[in-house]
Amino acid sequence: MKEGFNIFILRVVRDWAYECIPKRNSLFNYDDDVKLLTTAKRLPESWKMHNHYFENFVNASSKKQKNIKFNDFTQAFDGVSPIVSNKTKTTFERITNDIEFRFVGIFKGVEYYIMNVLRTVDCLDRYHTNAIFNPANKNEMLAVWKYALSIKIIFDDIVTFRLPDGLATDIFVSWRFVQAVIDFKLTGISFENLDDFGFYKINHAVPDLPVNNII
Repeated sequence: MKEGFNIFILRVVRDWAYECIPKRNSLFNYDDDVKLLTTAKRLPESWKMHNHYFENFVNASSKKQKNIKFNDFTQAFDGVSPIVSNKTKTTFERITNDIEFRFVGIFKGVEYYIMNVLRTVDCLDRYHTNAIFNPANKNEMLAVWKYALSIKIIFDDIVTFRLPDGLATDIFVSWRFVQAVIDFKLTGISFENLDDFGFYKINHAVPDLPVNNII
């Protein structure tokens, strides 16, 4: 492990599009999709985002300014996995094979994809993590206030990962992910840092990010 190696939690900024996202159970396969996306496995070949889901974003633009556009990252599925632009897709396909991008639709000539993280790292320190675990399923956190990760077992080549078995809905990323966001000026995203002890630190923004990337 390199000195200064950092892990961050990916946060997609809630913009106007968030108001247009269908609520839980409003779509037939919504909960199933959320479950699929937290398991860090490739989506079935037959998977397709429900047409009304993406159309909600597109149709909502008619109620806003004519020059409205999506960010490169837009919240979807209660923040479990973002919808991302083709620019985001090509950026991360250059540096990692640990993300699957599945086409969901086109808006103003730009292709958008669901971002599905495929890598897991079993690094949660349960003793020091401040969370409520499901009594019926110890591999499910019902709420979390502070993460403790054993970062010594996280490989240097990591770009992004989830905890195994759908333990948490959060996506974790390394500085390589953050640097790519900065270098390619990707919008709609921010990060929350882990301190030197591996604990989740609330509202600790990554330095030198563009203004629209800070919470």
